[in-house]
Amino acid sequence: MKSFYFMLLGCSVIGSTGCKKDNLGTDSTKETCLVQSITVKGTPVRLLLYDEEKRLTTALENDIKHEYTYDGNTVTIDRMLNGAFFGWQIHYTLNALGLPASETIKYYNGDVVANLEYEYEDRMIKRITTTNPYNPQPGFTDFTWNNGNLVSYTENGKTYYFDYYTDQSADFDYFSIEQVVSTQRVLKYIFNRNRVKSKTQDTEKEEYSYTTDAKGRVNAVTYSNGTITQTWDVYRKCD
Repeated sequence: MKSFYFMLLGCSVIGSTGCKKDNLGTDSTKETCLVQSITVKGTPVRLLLYDEEKRLTTALENDIKHEYTYDGNTVTIDRMLNGAFFGWQIHYTLNALGLPASETIKYYNGDVVANLEYEYEDRMIKRITTTNPYNPQPGFTDFTWNNGNLVSYTENGKTYYFDYYTDQSADFDYFSIEQVVSTQRVLKYIFNRNRVKSKTQDTEKEEYSYTTDAKGRVNAVTYSNGTITQTWDVYRKCD
């Protein structure tokens, strides 16, 4: 099972020889690969920097910089724009597996935007409970798994279904892209056995394909939805 966490991280954050798997799902006894950048049509959409412990310290998103600070089992993420705090700050508390147990999002004036609680079965996320000061009713996102892969999740009355390339291990796939570039919490902590092939909700279907280098490592992920196609090129540095 993969242990790559963009928003936060277990096993010394992104990749560690102490983990069973590194950040991209590769057996860490073979190599450790860290995502350095993701580009679309030659334009970087994320640049990632790490410390000596291979923990993510900075993620650059155009003019916005995300800075990561670690203190025991807590992670704080600050957003900066032109050197000044921007938007909101995120605090995570990690469980014994290095996965988020709870999360608080708040503005820099101290006002809380949302609180999230994460429930797991082993490393498989089962439910996210979201509360905020503006709605007394909590929101729930529920996940269903089979054979190490996410089968579906339900949120706000909608259910999304997934299919997989069962002959391909999930060393890097569309979920890995989501972990890096998405602001949605739902897909950031999905670590499957196989590479995801498609996502379906009602009549809408998204399909994903992959290109690999000479060693079989994914270096590009292509998304298609009807006439819309987009390719993310991935640069990873491997030890």
